[in-house]
Amino acid sequence: MSTLSKVCRKCGEQKPVSEFWECHRRKDGFQSYCKDCSKTKLKKWVNDNIDHVRASARSRHQPYTDRQREWHHQNYQLQKDRILARNKAWAKSNPKRIRELSLAGTNRRKVRQLGAEGAHTHEEWTVLQEWCGHRCVCCDERKPLSKDHIVPLIAGGSDYISNIQPLCRECNSSKRTQTINYLSGLAVPA
Repeated sequence: MSTLSKVCRKCGEQKPVSEFWECHRRKDGFQSYCKDCSKTKLKKWVNDNIDHVRASARSRHQPYTDRQREWHHQNYQLQKDRILARNKAWAKSNPKRIRELSLAGTNRRKVRQLGAEGAHTHEEWTVLQEWCGHRCVCCDERKPLSKDHIVPLIAGGSDYISNIQPLCRECNSSKRTQTINYLSGLAVPA
């Protein structure tokens, strides 16, 4: 046998030694299975012992997450005043974004509670408002807009952007749980 090649005990093929993993316990310094056969054997073992593999990974990961959680807690306690001041300053300089985030959280919670499907992004909502000229599609007045579900969530409507229309609070409140599409006939952006 040449020192530059070796026969795999699993597949029986003669391959260059670069196709074998190094193993300091063997005389020739390489494992008896080629890399491909070793990978196949490992995949089979992992599939056969998946519960053991997952439990082992959890047990290795748990101490790290505990240490990480403790470090973050200690770091927060040391810098609590600075972090709170920074957050307060950001909130003061971004009141519109704070309101949007609060409304988005309220909307997601309502959608979850009603078991409605779908979701839309803040960017999709912004595009829809811009497309409507930041005007209510019912009364055509330029007022602060709220999201109205064309088919109400309570009536089985979705939270996809295709079921949303921008209405002012007055029009949205007067529509109540009716299914009225003020966007019908308009070419809504995709």
